[in-house]
Amino acid sequence: YLDYLCMITEDASIMGISYTKKTVLSTISEIIDSVEEMKKANLGPIVIRLFGYASDGFEHSAYNQFNIDKRVGTVKELRQLNEILEAGGGKLYLDADVQFAYQKGNGFNPSNDAARYLNRLIVCRGSYDIVTRKYSETLRKYYISPANYERYASDYINSLSNKWNSESLPGVSYGSAGCVIGGDYSKKREIDRSQSVALLEKAFSSTEKKNINMVFDNGNFYVLKYASALLNIPTESSLYDSESNSIPFVQMVLHGNMSYAAIPQNISANPNQTYLDSVLLGASPYACFITKEDSLIFNTPYETQWYSLSSAERLNDFIKSAKASQKISAEIGNATLTGYKQLSDAVKCSSFSNGKSI
Repeated sequence: YLDYLCMITEDASIMGISYTKKTVLSTISEIIDSVEEMKKANLGPIVIRLFGYASDGFEHSAYNQFNIDKRVGTVKELRQLNEILEAGGGKLYLDADVQFAYQKGNGFNPSNDAARYLNRLIVCRGSYDIVTRKYSETLRKYYISPANYERYASDYINSLSNKWNSESLPGVSYGSAGCVIGGDYSKKREIDRSQSVALLEKAFSSTEKKNINMVFDNGNFYVLKYASALLNIPTESSLYDSESNSIPFVQMVLHGNMSYAAIPQNISANPNQTYLDSVLLGASPYACFITKEDSLIFNTPYETQWYSLSSAERLNDFIKSAKASQKISAEIGNATLTGYKQLSDAVKCSSFSNGKSI
């Protein structure tokens, strides 16, 4: 599993005139080159998810229309990438998150279309850290009212179908829907969290009817029957012993039933430990890349969140670790995860229904 970040935008000015600076981090043609390298290494099925491919870049407006910025590539190149991936048993997924928008646009107006707190203020927050349980103050985004989910998803899929001009459509990523549930308490609509789940499922159902695959992050229970895969599954929720030594319940439920991955190895604070935990729990190899140099994100709001991304410098390392973990995965196959023990401070053991242990 690979995430590619395509483009970021920043507010800038020249001689007092404000404008939006667009910085391309990955192009579709360069991603295709990277895929060809992985195919030469016999890496097996490759699944790629794209972020920031549209004209707004990573800080997108509402995903209710499909487009790709010409700086990133063309629809023809996207189709070519999808065909290459599918030929090897993989798939292309496009970020189409219905829950969040960083700015107004595509018919999204925060005053009317964003959710509101109980005090009627518009919900606008930074990213939520599941470990610290705090929101960041950078890259703030609007939480879209659940009332819009089904319509936005349907409009995006229709737009994608019209512009794709091919029967083999890519999948979509409803990433945050697997880890965030919220309500909307505006005066004209009161939607609690249980109603929000029902509205999410309507959006997923309308996508499923179009025979389009979906991936999610984390994996709240209500996404499981719609998901082709789950990414960013936490191997532990904190560094407290009572939690890090707990039984990996999510992986025990999923292994043998669904493909999944832990956090991307190359943006982990401890890549070696992330690799070991992923292998131990049967997770697929996963990384987050850009095809251009890391210096492009220096001195931007993304610098503290993204680092060590350049595929030119790190793709070979990922290929080596992926092949090593896939060799172990082949021994386990689709067996279910049946046991987990902490043998010592440094050694953990997981056991599987086919009698194998890691």
